[in-house]
Amino acid sequence: MPGIPEHALPPACTLKAPLDRRSLRALLRRMADVAGIPCPDAALLDDRGMEALQAECLGRPGPTNILSFPAPTAPSGSAEGFRGCLALSADTLEREAFLYGQEATAYCIRLLAHGLAHLAGHDHGPTMRELEERLERAGAAAPAEIVM
Repeated sequence: MPGIPEHALPPACTLKAPLDRRSLRALLRRMADVAGIPCPDAALLDDRGMEALQAECLGRPGPTNILSFPAPTAPSGSAEGFRGCLALSADTLEREAFLYGQEATAYCIRLLAHGLAHLAGHDHGPTMRELEERLERAGAAAPAEIVM
């Protein structure tokens, strides 16, 4: 996957996640449209894979819920290539949703909104939170066949 070192990704694993990969992709497309950015790639990882990725790319220990890898600014007139990437830990998502008393799909939408807001160029603060809220509403309004 572009943007994430291949050696940092775990071997294929079976994950318990609130969305299958097709639904995750459809939801990302919908939310990226609202953010006004190209739909990023997505990697759905377990905690072991996220821990390795975070150590490799950020030098931080332990897993996290979501990481954003923005696309570099492309020169004018260049072909669209890498559109950014989100790496999401299904294990951390499930654990945090339980701890925060949220339904897993709603919490997944919240994490995707956060990651997409970073890919849209925002850093933590009121402007980012406003975009996250718009993205969460768009994700929650997605057709049932996407988020079931």
